Amino acid sequence: MKITDVKVTVVRGNFCWPIIRIDTDEGISGYGESRDYSPLHHDALPIKELVLYLKRRLIGEDPTNVEPLFNKIRGYGSDGRFGGSVSGVEMALWDITGKALEIPVYKLIGGKFRKKIRIYCDCHAGRAIGDAATDYAYEGSEEFYTPEAYAKAAQKIKAIGFTMLKFDLHPQYAGNDALIGNSPTNKAIKYEVSVVQALRETVGDDFPLALDAYQGGTVNGAIRFGKAVDPYGLMWIEDLLDWHDVAGFKQVTAAIKTPTLTGENIYTTAHFKRLIERRAVDIVAPDMATHGGILENKKVA
Repeated sequence: MKITDVKVTVVRGNFCWPIIRIDTDEGISGYGESRDYSPLHHDALPIKELVLYLKRRLIGEDPTNVEPLFNKIRGYGSDGRFGGSVSGVEMALWDITGKALEIPVYKLIGGKFRKKIRIYCDCHAGRAIGDAATDYAYEGSEEFYTPEAYAKAAQKIKAIGFTMLKFDLHPQYAGNDALIGNSPTNKAIKYEVSVVQALRETVGDDFPLALDAYQGGTVNGAIRFGKAVDPYGLMWIEDLLDWHDVAGFKQVTAAIKTPTLTGENIYTTAHFKRLIERRAVDIVAPDMATHGGILENKKVA
């Protein structure tokens, strides 16, 4: 079997979702998902072009040689959404291999460990999910960042049937004077606590609730915020710092009670190594569509 073509299209939803298709001379096609992006992101433009550039490296190759092909193209990916193209290609190669052998991919990488998994809803900020038409205008609308808006969104999304919710919450939502340098002001933290309190009162004391809450990049700011929301029993706080700051993350994790989490922007397992070995965070959370695909996710686990 040989690869004959590589194609990519972008499906618009709450973000833009690049879908990769790899065709073969035996009529089997494989599909992979690249990392989401929005036209608002500075790194949005090269995704389709990079996938088509990778096509030159893949035409004529045996798609069932998944790991050797991944090693051949891994240098064309990098952190964040720039890992998406390589990751999507890797998933598509596994899809072809599973179809060719007529078995699920999970059997190829070690077998099934569980029959079902729990998922959470990434709720963004104070706006209920589901309206793709207005998502691009969402980030600049102050009305979506009030405690009342967060509470209303939580109520609607919980009613859909999700059993765990995660909301974005960053100090700049508090207004122009939310940061001194890169550190949140007391005003910003007070605002953030008011949002968390509103969410907790809405979903109930025992309902699993998490935050994605970058605090400007300072250890002190992250600790101050973490301690302020510790009483609310959160499942985790994601990306309090940039993941490159392993030493800083370790300080924050040791200083607060709420579990810390990072990983969605990390490309390849090697970059998780220091975080894990130094126990810098409580939870690592690779994004399969950034991290390098299916096998890389198994490796970091």
